[in-house]
Amino acid sequence: MGRFKLVLLTGSLLLAGIVNAQDTISNANSDSYQFTPIIELPVTPVKDQNKSGTCWAYSTISFLESELLRMGKPEMDLSEMFAVYHCYMAKADKYVRMHGKTNFSSGGAFHDVIWALKNYGMVPQSAYSGLNIGEEKPVHSEMDNALRGYVDGIVKNPNKKLTPVWPDVVEGMLNDYLGQIPDTFTYNGVSYTPRSFADDYLKINPDDYIEIGSYTHHPFYSKFAIEIPDNWMWNEIYNLPLEDMMEIIDNALKNGYTIAWGADASDRGFATKKKGVAVVPEAAPKYRTLLFGPIGTVC
Repeated sequence: MGRFKLVLLTGSLLLAGIVNAQDTISNANSDSYQFTPIIELPVTPVKDQNKSGTCWAYSTISFLESELLRMGKPEMDLSEMFAVYHCYMAKADKYVRMHGKTNFSSGGAFHDVIWALKNYGMVPQSAYSGLNIGEEKPVHSEMDNALRGYVDGIVKNPNKKLTPVWPDVVEGMLNDYLGQIPDTFTYNGVSYTPRSFADDYLKINPDDYIEIGSYTHHPFYSKFAIEIPDNWMWNEIYNLPLEDMMEIIDNALKNGYTIAWGADASDRGFATKKKGVAVVPEAAPKYRTLLFGPIGTVC
């Protein structure tokens, strides 16, 4: 579909996974599928998350970059790792408060980036790349494991009492691996803080965005927190019938808005790594399984 992207900040969807669809897609080449663009909206180039579990950050930052294009601003490259840094700090705090009974990993969701934008602002990639240890692209396994090992140690602390300095160690580890977030930086000859860059230059209102989905295990036209580990923030989505969700998406596209779309890459009809396509066969399958799509967490 070329540089085509979808609408609004959408959360998740109900996916009917076709069990016997694997043969269909395994025997197909992406060249055998012909896509005719119906609506094409401007987007920024795809960035490489490489060896990091931060697809939620890359996808949502891409969505925000598309929003800036829609608003008439020039093409921009925003920092994914700015959101990753702040979310890791918040995850560590919640993990310890929950005695290790919540998720602590590199995964996340669309609303994590919106939360970081609202609470901390934003910076361009040129001001904060997160590449502090000499890598050309993100390589996070050691950092992820080190952070998890540390917070697990804090939770198991035999002293039965937390010191006030334990979060400083998390911050120090993030500074070592990703780099320290700048208090000020210069962009196009103007000095900004992360807060002033978001408020005065980007002028994106975080409260303008919601997440929608279509699930059958909760009432329609109500909100609920999606029960997946990567929703560590316990954020709620608006649950709608599938036809209503699709109508919202179509309407947004027609009016020039893009979306961030969360899907389940474990579905048997999904083969982006080798084929670059996802299919739902027209023929009725012999077996079906219900898969609930995580919010942008498949990396």
